[in-house]
Amino acid sequence: MSTEVTHALDPGAGAQYTELEADQSALMLYLGSMTLVIRATPDPRGDRLLMAFCHELVQAATIVADELQLKLSPQPPRLISREESESDDD
Repeated sequence: MSTEVTHALDPGAGAQYTELEADQSALMLYLGSMTLVIRATPDPRGDRLLMAFCHELVQAATIVADELQLKLSPQPPRLISREESESDDD
């Protein structure tokens, strides 16, 4: 079964590590009006699956953040060489 959820972030959105119970790690995503808890399954593979998911999430989130930083950062002015400047005067 597959579920897709789209949610716009509120200004107070954030993420945090927590332990739901002893030795049960979880990732909490605070999306403003909604909280999403991602935890390991209680089987022997659960911790490895959560670890792999978190590593993949870091990689994807870094790409998104880098793309947004390029989009939102002002571009530095283009430096014009003396040769280019002199050829424009002709």
